[in-house]
Amino acid sequence: MLPTLSLNNNEYKKEQVSMLFILIIIFINFFDFHPLLDVFSKIKLVITLPLFLYCFNTIFTYKGTFSLPVKLIIFSILFSAVTAKFAWSQPFSASFREIPHYLGYLLYFFLIKKDTSIRKVEKVMLTFTTLYVVLYLYQFVTHENIVFGVWENADVVRGIIRIIFSGEGFLFFGIAYFFHKILRKENTRLSFIFLVILLVIMFMQVTRQYILAVGIMILLGLLRKSKLYMKILAVLFVFIAANIYQYSTNPLIEGIRESQSQNMEEKEDYIRIIAANYFLFEMAPNKLATVFGNGIPNHQTSYGREYYGNLTEEEGFYFVDLGLIGGYSLFGILFVIGYIIIGYRTFKYPPGDSGEYLRYYILMIFVMSLTSASVLGHGFVVPTAIVLYLYEKYRTHFLEEQALIEEEEEEFAEIEKT
Repeated sequence: MLPTLSLNNNEYKKEQVSMLFILIIIFINFFDFHPLLDVFSKIKLVITLPLFLYCFNTIFTYKGTFSLPVKLIIFSILFSAVTAKFAWSQPFSASFREIPHYLGYLLYFFLIKKDTSIRKVEKVMLTFTTLYVVLYLYQFVTHENIVFGVWENADVVRGIIRIIFSGEGFLFFGIAYFFHKILRKENTRLSFIFLVILLVIMFMQVTRQYILAVGIMILLGLLRKSKLYMKILAVLFVFIAANIYQYSTNPLIEGIRESQSQNMEEKEDYIRIIAANYFLFEMAPNKLATVFGNGIPNHQTSYGREYYGNLTEEEGFYFVDLGLIGGYSLFGILFVIGYIIIGYRTFKYPPGDSGEYLRYYILMIFVMSLTSASVLGHGFVVPTAIVLYLYEKYRTHFLEEQALIEEEEEEFAEIEKT
């Protein structure tokens, strides 16, 4: 009987990994693969309700570090159908066609229910990080025929071919993971090679928010190390990075520098500031929408025509570009509170040294949370949901280790007394 039980257990674990892999592909539209976008949308529409029902008991009974904030976020997204109805007269059916695109957060409870091992989940995440790199490079080489990402055409921006490639959360996961490996001196040479590759691809995205988030993460990671040479290295990192930014003649860096200067001089007219003011103070037509958000616009409704016609095409206002501000406008204050709780609990409850890289990832998400898609785009939401699960598992192991240490100390104290 024992070999049979072992085999069944292995098969169950393989099934867990396979299901997770498939769900990730569906919820990120396989890095927004253009030929299959409609197919993925229809699949999400079909599977979201069964997935929610499968996780239903776990959602309402599980109590963990991040269970409350993820519940608030999911509830705010679901309730947005009500606000869209009473604020914009958008039919429930139209809202429910849009909601599945934002419910990648369900993967957190899916993994909790499955209780998938840390190593297997990390392998899946690193597999998607590798896929991100390979497919991004493929798209970069074949940029005349865009089939991945949110743009239909590549453009030369700030001195380089720029491709907005979906699934960015896997890129930042990989950066945090391999940087942490280097700090812990684990597979240092291989980790350094992978980290450099990921950083190069991050720079190729030509996005200042990404560069700032990674820079802050690396700086704080180095400063956390107690050894003097690590702190000196952190100071040198800032000094060198500042000088490269200030004096480099590289077209890419010059473009970023010039863009930053222009934004500072024309801050009042900067499109994101105007959009943020509109989403925060002007868009909501009633008090219900002010508290619980406006809901998700559907292209075929008057609300959708207002958003996709007047706001995006004419004004250049996009919910996703404004992170938590866009999240508030869509889903209301509960969505923002959910993320505030995530930030607070990440700061307060450590996952243990082995899982510290998850803190680095969440830090980067928050650095970008007001000027990017880091809390709304499915390319971020899905990896973030999985990161929160990993954090949960690492923290559980950390608490178990702490309890064992305390128990051993108490036993040792009792022995000394006798």
